[in-house]
Amino acid sequence: MDMKRQLIIIIGLALLVIVVVRFMMARGQPPEGQFTREMKHVVIEQHQRIRLKSKTLRIAGITNSRLFVTSMRAENLMDVNYLTGSVAEYALPDSTMLKNVGGDFHTRIDSPFIYLFSPNEKTIYTGTLSTKKMVPHRLPFMYTRAVPISPDLCVVRAYSNDVEDQLFYSVRLSTLDIKKEMNISTLFGDGGLQTDGMLFYDRESGSCIYPYYKMNSIFVFDTNLQSGKVAFTIDSLTKPSITSAFTEEKGIHKQITTKGPKLILHQLGALYNGSFFVVSTIMAANQVQSVFDDNFTIDVYDVATLVYRFSFYIPKSDRHIRDFAVTDGGVLVLYEDYIESFSTNDLLNGLSATSLIF
Repeated sequence: MDMKRQLIIIIGLALLVIVVVRFMMARGQPPEGQFTREMKHVVIEQHQRIRLKSKTLRIAGITNSRLFVTSMRAENLMDVNYLTGSVAEYALPDSTMLKNVGGDFHTRIDSPFIYLFSPNEKTIYTGTLSTKKMVPHRLPFMYTRAVPISPDLCVVRAYSNDVEDQLFYSVRLSTLDIKKEMNISTLFGDGGLQTDGMLFYDRESGSCIYPYYKMNSIFVFDTNLQSGKVAFTIDSLTKPSITSAFTEEKGIHKQITTKGPKLILHQLGALYNGSFFVVSTIMAANQVQSVFDDNFTIDVYDVATLVYRFSFYIPKSDRHIRDFAVTDGGVLVLYEDYIESFSTNDLLNGLSATSLIF
């Protein structure tokens, strides 16, 4: 190959790289490490560690003074007054029946209503804090994500054989009337591995919010499952974080496996007062490595517009974080057997209080 031809190829490849980078940035996807954060300095006025009575899984619900925390046993919750630091155990109604619940269960409290999601059982249990009975609602399929919309309505995410991927469904609990989404999901045909994420409901906007774990995107859609929009988050990766493969099982069923690193971009999220808070694992160009390593970086987005607002740090502990919540007075971080409560007023300037399910 002569020098002239080599030079043409090199110039062509260079132009291609420039076009790709500009395309990514135009779509809100800057190359990894080439984005910056607007870091808001948060003054922690008070720090409190609340010891819990048993190991925990995640936050089930929150009020102006109380935090409900799911324990390792489905039939038990912990009722934490995060203002005083007092902790009490709470047994769910029909606790004997719930002892058989296992696997990846999770509980949601939208006072006075209780929702216990048991995906492996294909069941949603419902009750109230004042009654002594939990009602099981059996679904015709297993599901992976679920969130309550109203006392009788939930949205779930479940696998569909038709597309070899996961779709969203609305479930009317009293009648078990199930409606499938109107082609709003991003599909890769990999069983939903690349589009796995967290599912929230924002009561103020009446929208479901689904930030992806492995992609720098947030998907927002209406509860009728007819329309949705995707917005890019500021953090980004230049390489795919996951690759899927299909292997045949007994010549009939397909088993979905993964190849390569499974990097999580968005670790956890929480809703508060029209803003969405997400823990990002990607460091920006204007962050210092040592500071980034010693703190959680939380990015804040406006729910209505999905526009990035600012970021802030919360100190890390030596334990694995389970969940977190934002309150009128600051941030609560849940670990395996304790809660770190950080009180700060400057963080919440401009955020007005509303009631949210998360």
